[in-house]
Amino acid sequence: MLIQFEVPFPPSSNTAYPTNKQGRRFLSDKGKAYKAEVGFSIRKYNGLFKKHDRLSVTFVMFPPDKRKRDICNYEKLLMDCFTGTIFPDDEMVDHFEIKRGGIIKGGLMEVLIKDIDRRCIDRSNQGR
Repeated sequence: MLIQFEVPFPPSSNTAYPTNKQGRRFLSDKGKAYKAEVGFSIRKYNGLFKKHDRLSVTFVMFPPDKRKRDICNYEKLLMDCFTGTIFPDDEMVDHFEIKRGGIIKGGLMEVLIKDIDRRCIDRSNQGR
């Protein structure tokens, strides 16, 4: 099974998960609003993958402007949006990739999620 869709460009992990005075991270108001927006837009995919599935997830980041961005700071909130909705647990992800696309006004993230054959990644099947 394969699904491909687009979601709005997310806030960075630093914005979505700031640190409080005690040094603990929490989901900010911007992070909560983003999760709600994405949750609504992906609702048709809820429960699509089951807990025994192994997944490959690819993000293509289309930033809204030319600012320098660490692409690794945009993965966490999206994975949190999908966990418990599209798939039960992010532990199911055996392959993850993020790529940088071109600049698009407003920005967006293209998402590709597919189930993969576990035998393709399980070295124990090779007799080692």
